[in-house]
Amino acid sequence: MFFQQLSAYPLALFLCLGTSSAEGQTNLRIKALPLGDRGVIEDFSPGDWKIKLGGKNANVISQRLPKDLGKEGQNWVFVFMPVRDPEMRQLAVQSVATFMVTLPATDSVLVVVRTEKGLECFTPGFTTRPVLWEKALVRVLEELPARLAGNPEPAFSLPAPPTGEKEEGIEPIQQFLAKIAGRKMERSTDDVTSKWSSIVDSYSIESLGGYAKTIATTLESMERFSEALARSPGEKHILVFSRNEIDDLANPAWARKVTQMSSGGYTKKGVNEVMAGRDVLNSKLQTEMMIRDVTLARISLSNKLTQLGLTMHSVGGGGANYFGAFAEAAVATGGYQYRFDTDLVARLSQLLPLWATRYELEVALPSGVSQPTKIQVETTRKNVRMYAPFSN
Repeated sequence: MFFQQLSAYPLALFLCLGTSSAEGQTNLRIKALPLGDRGVIEDFSPGDWKIKLGGKNANVISQRLPKDLGKEGQNWVFVFMPVRDPEMRQLAVQSVATFMVTLPATDSVLVVVRTEKGLECFTPGFTTRPVLWEKALVRVLEELPARLAGNPEPAFSLPAPPTGEKEEGIEPIQQFLAKIAGRKMERSTDDVTSKWSSIVDSYSIESLGGYAKTIATTLESMERFSEALARSPGEKHILVFSRNEIDDLANPAWARKVTQMSSGGYTKKGVNEVMAGRDVLNSKLQTEMMIRDVTLARISLSNKLTQLGLTMHSVGGGGANYFGAFAEAAVATGGYQYRFDTDLVARLSQLLPLWATRYELEVALPSGVSQPTKIQVETTRKNVRMYAPFSN
Protein backbone atom coordinates (compact mmCIF):
# COMPACT_ATOMS: atom_id res chain seq x y z
CA MET A 1 0.00 0.00 0.00
CA PHE A 2 1.17 3.53 -0.71
CA PHE A 3 2.60 5.43 2.28
CA GLN A 4 2.29 9.17 2.25
CA GLN A 5 4.50 10.50 4.96
CA LEU A 6 8.13 10.15 5.90
CA SER A 7 8.66 11.46 9.41
CA ALA A 8 12.46 11.54 9.65
CA TYR A 9 15.43 13.14 7.85
CA PRO A 10 16.00 12.96 4.97
CA LEU A 11 12.62 13.33 3.32
CA ALA A 12 12.46 11.68 -0.08
CA LEU A 13 9.41 11.88 -2.31
CA PHE A 14 9.08 10.62 -5.83
CA LEU A 15 6.69 11.89 -8.48
CA CYS A 16 6.17 11.00 -12.12
CA LEU A 17 4.72 14.11 -13.71
CA GLY A 18 2.54 13.89 -16.80
CA THR A 19 -0.18 16.25 -17.91
CA SER A 20 0.35 18.55 -14.94
CA SER A 21 2.94 20.41 -17.04
CA ALA A 22 2.94 21.32 -20.69
CA GLU A 23 5.13 19.37 -23.08
CA GLY A 24 8.46 21.10 -23.69
CA GLN A 25 8.13 23.27 -20.62
CA THR A 26 11.50 23.95 -18.96
CA ASN A 27 10.20 24.57 -15.42
CA LEU A 28 8.12 22.45 -13.06
CA ARG A 29 5.77 23.55 -10.33
CA ILE A 30 5.82 21.27 -7.30
CA LYS A 31 3.55 21.70 -4.28
CA ALA A 32 4.56 20.31 -0.91
CA LEU A 33 3.31 20.57 2.66
CA PRO A 34 5.98 20.29 5.39
CA LEU A 35 4.58 19.86 8.88
CA GLY A 36 6.43 20.17 12.17
CA ASP A 37 5.34 19.78 15.78
CA ARG A 38 3.54 23.14 15.64
CA GLY A 39 1.92 22.79 12.24
CA VAL A 40 2.98 24.12 8.85
CA ILE A 41 6.64 25.13 8.71
CA GLU A 42 6.45 28.53 7.05
CA ASP A 43 10.07 29.70 6.99
CA PHE A 44 11.59 27.40 4.36
CA SER A 45 13.93 29.22 1.99
CA PRO A 46 14.89 28.01 -1.51
CA GLY A 47 18.14 26.78 -0.02
CA ASP A 48 16.30 24.40 2.34
CA TRP A 49 15.10 22.28 -0.59
CA LYS A 50 17.28 19.69 -2.32
CA ILE A 51 15.61 18.55 -5.52
CA LYS A 52 16.61 16.02 -8.14
CA LEU A 53 14.79 15.58 -11.43
CA GLY A 54 15.50 12.37 -13.29
CA GLY A 55 18.42 11.74 -10.94
CA LYS A 56 20.03 15.14 -11.63
CA ASN A 57 20.32 18.10 -9.27
CA ALA A 58 17.78 20.82 -10.05
CA ASN A 59 17.60 24.47 -9.04
CA VAL A 60 14.66 26.05 -7.21
CA ILE A 61 14.09 29.22 -9.18
CA SER A 62 11.43 30.63 -6.90
CA GLN A 63 8.92 29.62 -4.27
CA ARG A 64 5.59 30.82 -3.03
CA LEU A 65 4.99 30.58 0.69
CA PRO A 66 1.97 28.99 2.40
CA LYS A 67 0.78 32.39 3.61
CA ASP A 68 0.72 33.61 -0.02
CA LEU A 69 -1.20 30.63 -1.39
CA GLY A 70 -3.63 30.85 1.52
CA LYS A 71 -4.75 34.31 0.39
CA GLU A 72 -6.07 32.96 -2.91
CA GLY A 73 -9.54 31.57 -3.41
CA GLN A 74 -9.64 27.77 -3.24
CA ASN A 75 -11.96 25.31 -4.99
CA TRP A 76 -13.30 22.54 -2.74
CA VAL A 77 -14.77 19.42 -4.36
CA PHE A 78 -16.91 17.10 -2.21
CA VAL A 79 -17.63 13.74 -3.84
CA PHE A 80 -20.14 11.43 -2.16
CA MET A 81 -19.93 7.81 -3.21
CA PRO A 82 -22.69 5.59 -1.78
CA VAL A 83 -22.49 5.43 2.02
CA ARG A 84 -24.13 2.56 3.86
CA ASP A 85 -25.68 3.17 7.26
CA PRO A 86 -27.85 6.27 7.80
CA GLU A 87 -25.65 7.43 10.70
CA MET A 88 -22.59 7.48 8.44
CA ARG A 89 -24.46 9.43 5.75
CA GLN A 90 -25.46 12.07 8.27
CA LEU A 91 -21.91 12.19 9.66
CA ALA A 92 -20.49 12.77 6.17
CA VAL A 93 -22.87 15.62 5.39
CA GLN A 94 -22.48 17.17 8.84
CA SER A 95 -18.68 17.17 8.54
CA VAL A 96 -18.83 18.95 5.16
CA ALA A 97 -21.33 21.54 6.40
CA THR A 98 -19.22 22.25 9.48
CA PHE A 99 -16.17 22.74 7.28
CA MET A 100 -18.10 25.05 4.97
CA VAL A 101 -18.81 27.40 7.86
CA THR A 102 -15.07 28.16 8.05
CA LEU A 103 -14.62 28.98 4.36
CA PRO A 104 -13.89 32.55 3.27
CA ALA A 105 -16.15 34.29 0.77
CA THR A 106 -13.58 33.78 -2.01
CA ASP A 107 -13.72 29.95 -1.88
CA SER A 108 -15.85 27.91 -4.28
CA VAL A 109 -17.60 24.57 -3.69
CA LEU A 110 -18.62 21.74 -6.00
CA VAL A 111 -20.83 18.92 -4.64
CA VAL A 112 -20.96 15.65 -6.63
CA VAL A 113 -22.88 12.44 -5.85
CA ARG A 114 -22.60 9.00 -7.45
CA THR A 115 -26.22 8.05 -8.22
CA GLU A 116 -27.75 5.53 -10.62
CA LYS A 117 -27.12 8.08 -13.38
CA GLY A 118 -23.39 8.26 -12.64
CA LEU A 119 -21.51 11.22 -11.14
CA GLU A 120 -24.05 14.04 -10.77
CA CYS A 121 -23.33 17.64 -9.79
CA PHE A 122 -25.67 18.78 -7.01
CA THR A 123 -24.34 22.33 -7.27
CA PRO A 124 -24.51 24.25 -10.57
CA GLY A 125 -20.77 23.92 -11.08
CA PHE A 126 -18.31 25.66 -8.74
CA THR A 127 -20.10 28.30 -6.71
CA THR A 128 -19.21 30.71 -3.91
CA ARG A 129 -22.83 31.01 -2.74
CA PRO A 130 -23.68 29.28 0.59
CA VAL A 131 -27.37 29.25 -0.32
CA LEU A 132 -26.51 26.88 -3.21
CA TRP A 133 -24.23 24.82 -0.96
CA GLU A 134 -27.14 24.33 1.45
CA LYS A 135 -29.51 23.22 -1.32
CA ALA A 136 -26.93 20.68 -2.47
CA LEU A 137 -26.46 19.23 1.03
CA VAL A 138 -30.21 18.89 1.49
CA ARG A 139 -30.31 16.84 -1.70
CA VAL A 140 -27.36 14.75 -0.53
CA LEU A 141 -29.20 13.83 2.67
CA GLU A 142 -32.30 12.90 0.67
CA GLU A 143 -30.72 11.13 -2.31
CA LEU A 144 -27.33 9.74 -1.28
CA PRO A 145 -27.63 5.98 -1.91
CA ALA A 146 -26.40 3.28 0.43
CA ARG A 147 -25.21 0.95 -2.32
CA LEU A 148 -23.84 1.13 -5.84
CA ALA A 149 -26.52 0.88 -8.49
CA GLY A 150 -26.54 1.21 -12.24
CA ASN A 151 -23.60 1.00 -14.61
CA PRO A 152 -23.62 4.31 -16.53
CA GLU A 153 -21.01 5.44 -18.99
CA PRO A 154 -17.98 7.03 -17.30
CA ALA A 155 -18.11 10.26 -19.35
CA PHE A 156 -18.38 13.46 -17.31
CA SER A 157 -19.07 17.08 -18.18
CA LEU A 158 -18.39 19.80 -15.60
CA PRO A 159 -21.11 22.47 -15.58
CA ALA A 160 -20.01 26.05 -16.04
CA PRO A 161 -20.08 28.19 -12.88
CA PRO A 162 -23.36 30.05 -12.36
CA THR A 163 -23.51 33.64 -13.55
CA GLY A 164 -24.14 36.56 -11.24
CA GLU A 165 -22.13 35.15 -8.33
CA LYS A 166 -22.31 37.44 -5.32
CA GLU A 167 -20.98 37.45 -1.80
CA GLU A 168 -23.41 35.96 0.70
CA GLY A 169 -23.40 35.22 4.40
CA ILE A 170 -22.87 31.73 5.77
CA GLU A 171 -26.27 31.71 7.50
CA PRO A 172 -27.85 29.07 5.18
CA ILE A 173 -25.22 26.51 6.23
CA GLN A 174 -25.54 27.43 9.90
CA GLN A 175 -29.31 26.96 9.69
CA PHE A 176 -28.80 23.63 7.92
CA LEU A 177 -26.54 22.40 10.73
CA ALA A 178 -29.10 23.46 13.32
CA LYS A 179 -31.83 21.50 11.53
CA ILE A 180 -29.91 18.23 11.38
CA ALA A 181 -28.50 18.47 14.93
CA GLY A 182 -29.89 15.55 16.88
CA ARG A 183 -31.96 14.41 13.92
CA LYS A 184 -32.22 10.65 13.52
CA MET A 185 -31.68 9.55 9.95
CA GLU A 186 -34.16 7.11 8.48
CA ARG A 187 -32.97 4.00 6.67
CA SER A 188 -33.27 4.15 2.90
CA THR A 189 -34.79 1.43 0.78
CA ASP A 190 -31.37 0.18 -0.33
CA ASP A 191 -29.86 0.02 3.17
CA VAL A 192 -28.68 -3.39 4.31
CA THR A 193 -31.23 -4.53 6.87
CA SER A 194 -29.02 -6.82 8.91
CA LYS A 195 -25.37 -6.95 9.88
CA TRP A 196 -23.18 -9.42 8.03
CA SER A 197 -20.89 -11.73 9.93
CA SER A 198 -18.10 -10.60 7.58
CA ILE A 199 -17.57 -8.66 4.36
CA VAL A 200 -16.78 -11.87 2.49
CA ASP A 201 -20.10 -13.44 3.46
CA SER A 202 -22.05 -10.60 1.87
CA TYR A 203 -21.24 -11.51 -1.75
CA SER A 204 -21.71 -14.70 -3.67
CA ILE A 205 -19.27 -15.79 -6.36
CA GLU A 206 -22.04 -15.35 -8.91
CA SER A 207 -22.53 -11.68 -8.00
CA LEU A 208 -18.87 -10.67 -8.08
CA GLY A 209 -18.64 -10.17 -11.83
CA GLY A 210 -21.37 -7.54 -11.83
CA TYR A 211 -19.94 -5.72 -8.84
CA ALA A 212 -16.42 -5.74 -10.28
CA LYS A 213 -17.69 -4.23 -13.54
CA THR A 214 -19.68 -1.53 -11.76
CA ILE A 215 -16.74 -0.66 -9.52
CA ALA A 216 -14.28 -0.46 -12.42
CA THR A 217 -16.67 1.77 -14.37
CA THR A 218 -17.22 4.02 -11.36
CA LEU A 219 -13.47 4.43 -10.86
CA GLU A 220 -13.05 5.18 -14.55
CA SER A 221 -15.73 7.87 -14.24
CA MET A 222 -13.63 9.40 -11.45
CA GLU A 223 -10.75 9.63 -13.94
CA ARG A 224 -12.93 11.47 -16.45
CA PHE A 225 -14.14 13.68 -13.61
CA SER A 226 -10.57 14.50 -12.57
CA GLU A 227 -9.70 15.42 -16.17
CA ALA A 228 -12.61 17.87 -16.23
CA LEU A 229 -11.47 19.37 -12.93
CA ALA A 230 -7.90 19.77 -14.18
CA ARG A 231 -9.16 21.83 -17.12
CA SER A 232 -10.97 24.28 -14.85
CA PRO A 233 -8.98 27.20 -13.39
CA GLY A 234 -7.79 27.54 -9.81
CA GLU A 235 -6.45 25.29 -7.07
CA LYS A 236 -8.65 22.25 -6.46
CA HIS A 237 -8.94 20.05 -3.36
CA ILE A 238 -11.00 16.85 -3.68
CA LEU A 239 -12.60 15.03 -0.74
CA VAL A 240 -14.24 11.63 -1.42
CA PHE A 241 -16.60 9.88 1.00
CA SER A 242 -17.06 6.16 0.35
CA ARG A 243 -18.51 3.24 2.30
CA ASN A 244 -19.89 0.68 -0.15
CA GLU A 245 -19.03 -2.24 -2.45
CA ILE A 246 -15.91 -0.46 -3.76
CA ASP A 247 -14.49 -0.47 -0.26
CA ASP A 248 -15.56 -4.06 0.37
CA LEU A 249 -13.74 -5.49 -2.63
CA ALA A 250 -10.64 -3.41 -1.85
CA ASN A 251 -10.52 -4.69 1.71
CA PRO A 252 -7.52 -6.95 2.51
CA ALA A 253 -10.02 -9.45 3.90
CA TRP A 254 -10.76 -10.41 0.31
CA ALA A 255 -7.15 -11.39 -0.38
CA ARG A 256 -7.14 -13.59 2.71
CA LYS A 257 -10.41 -15.19 1.67
CA VAL A 258 -9.08 -16.03 -1.80
CA THR A 259 -6.11 -17.89 -0.34
CA GLN A 260 -8.49 -19.94 1.79
CA MET A 261 -10.60 -21.02 -1.16
CA SER A 262 -10.07 -24.30 -2.94
CA SER A 263 -6.75 -24.53 -4.77
CA GLY A 264 -6.31 -24.83 -8.52
CA GLY A 265 -6.90 -22.57 -11.46
CA TYR A 266 -8.57 -24.50 -14.23
CA THR A 267 -11.01 -27.38 -14.21
CA LYS A 268 -9.83 -29.74 -16.94
CA LYS A 269 -12.05 -31.46 -19.43
CA GLY A 270 -13.55 -34.59 -17.95
CA VAL A 271 -13.25 -33.38 -14.35
CA ASN A 272 -16.33 -31.46 -13.19
CA GLU A 273 -16.76 -30.45 -16.81
CA VAL A 274 -19.21 -27.62 -17.39
CA MET A 275 -18.78 -26.85 -21.08
CA ALA A 276 -17.86 -29.72 -23.37
CA GLY A 277 -14.42 -29.40 -24.98
CA ARG A 278 -13.41 -26.29 -23.03
CA ASP A 279 -11.57 -25.47 -19.83
CA VAL A 280 -13.54 -23.44 -17.29
CA LEU A 281 -12.38 -21.15 -14.53
CA ASN A 282 -13.04 -22.26 -10.99
CA SER A 283 -14.33 -19.92 -8.31
CA LYS A 284 -10.90 -19.19 -6.82
CA LEU A 285 -9.46 -17.91 -10.09
CA GLN A 286 -12.64 -16.01 -10.89
CA THR A 287 -12.38 -14.18 -7.58
CA GLU A 288 -8.69 -13.43 -8.09
CA MET A 289 -9.37 -11.97 -11.54
CA MET A 290 -12.16 -9.75 -10.25
CA ILE A 291 -10.07 -8.44 -7.39
CA ARG A 292 -7.27 -7.80 -9.89
CA ASP A 293 -9.58 -5.76 -12.13
CA VAL A 294 -10.71 -3.63 -9.20
CA THR A 295 -7.11 -3.17 -8.03
CA LEU A 296 -5.93 -2.10 -11.48
CA ALA A 297 -8.77 0.43 -11.70
CA ARG A 298 -7.76 1.92 -8.34
CA ILE A 299 -4.11 2.16 -9.40
CA SER A 300 -5.13 3.82 -12.66
CA LEU A 301 -7.14 6.45 -10.76
CA SER A 302 -4.20 7.15 -8.43
CA ASN A 303 -1.84 7.65 -11.37
CA LYS A 304 -4.31 9.87 -13.20
CA LEU A 305 -4.82 12.19 -10.23
CA THR A 306 -1.08 12.42 -9.63
CA GLN A 307 -0.29 13.18 -13.27
CA LEU A 308 -2.93 15.90 -13.29
CA GLY A 309 -1.48 17.50 -10.17
CA LEU A 310 -4.72 17.15 -8.19
CA THR A 311 -4.84 16.53 -4.44
CA MET A 312 -7.47 14.11 -3.17
CA HIS A 313 -8.42 13.31 0.42
CA SER A 314 -10.56 10.34 1.42
CA VAL A 315 -13.04 9.39 4.13
CA GLY A 316 -13.70 5.68 4.43
CA GLY A 317 -13.31 2.53 6.42
CA GLY A 318 -14.19 2.18 10.03
CA GLY A 319 -11.75 -0.30 11.45
CA ALA A 320 -8.34 0.26 12.97
CA ASN A 321 -6.26 -0.66 9.91
CA TYR A 322 -8.46 0.02 6.88
CA PHE A 323 -9.22 3.45 5.46
CA GLY A 324 -11.31 2.40 2.47
CA ALA A 325 -10.75 1.99 -1.26
CA PHE A 326 -9.75 5.60 -1.98
CA ALA A 327 -7.06 5.79 0.68
CA GLU A 328 -4.26 4.78 -1.70
CA ALA A 329 -5.23 7.47 -4.19
CA ALA A 330 -5.28 10.05 -1.40
CA VAL A 331 -1.79 9.03 -0.32
CA ALA A 332 -0.47 9.08 -3.90
CA THR A 333 -1.61 12.69 -4.37
CA GLY A 334 -0.22 13.90 -1.05
CA GLY A 335 -3.67 14.03 0.52
CA TYR A 336 -4.98 12.86 3.88
CA GLN A 337 -6.95 9.79 4.96
CA TYR A 338 -9.85 10.10 7.38
CA ARG A 339 -11.83 7.32 9.03
CA PHE A 340 -15.57 7.27 9.41
CA ASP A 341 -15.78 7.86 13.15
CA THR A 342 -17.27 10.29 15.65
CA ASP A 343 -14.20 12.57 15.50
CA LEU A 344 -14.62 13.19 11.76
CA VAL A 345 -16.46 16.51 12.07
CA ALA A 346 -13.75 18.14 14.18
CA ARG A 347 -10.76 16.60 12.36
CA LEU A 348 -12.03 17.62 8.94
CA SER A 349 -12.38 21.27 9.91
CA GLN A 350 -8.98 21.29 11.60
CA LEU A 351 -6.89 19.49 8.97
CA LEU A 352 -8.38 20.29 5.56
CA PRO A 353 -7.39 23.99 5.59
CA LEU A 354 -3.73 22.97 5.76
CA TRP A 355 -3.83 21.81 2.14
CA ALA A 356 -4.77 25.29 1.00
CA THR A 357 -1.49 26.62 2.42
CA ARG A 358 1.29 24.65 0.77
CA TYR A 359 4.58 25.69 -0.75
CA GLU A 360 4.66 26.06 -4.51
CA LEU A 361 8.16 25.56 -5.92
CA GLU A 362 9.24 26.52 -9.42
CA VAL A 363 12.05 24.16 -10.40
CA ALA A 364 14.14 24.21 -13.58
CA LEU A 365 14.43 20.99 -15.56
CA PRO A 366 18.11 19.96 -15.81
CA SER A 367 19.62 19.51 -19.26
CA GLY A 368 18.65 16.19 -20.82
CA VAL A 369 15.64 15.63 -18.54
CA SER A 370 12.15 15.62 -20.06
CA GLN A 371 8.69 14.98 -18.71
CA PRO A 372 7.28 12.86 -17.22
CA THR A 373 10.23 12.40 -14.91
CA LYS A 374 10.98 11.15 -11.42
CA ILE A 375 11.37 13.84 -8.77
CA GLN A 376 13.19 13.58 -5.48
CA VAL A 377 12.60 16.23 -2.84
CA GLU A 378 14.74 16.41 0.30
CA THR A 379 15.30 18.85 3.09
CA THR A 380 18.11 19.20 5.59
CA ARG A 381 15.62 19.88 8.37
CA LYS A 382 14.78 17.19 10.87
CA ASN A 383 11.51 16.05 12.43
CA VAL A 384 9.41 17.07 9.44
CA ARG A 385 6.40 15.26 7.97
CA MET A 386 6.10 15.94 4.26
CA TYR A 387 2.94 15.55 2.17
CA ALA A 388 3.46 15.60 -1.59
CA PRO A 389 2.29 13.58 -4.61
CA PHE A 390 4.11 10.55 -5.97
CA SER A 391 3.43 7.54 -8.17
CA ASN A 392 5.18 4.31 -9.00
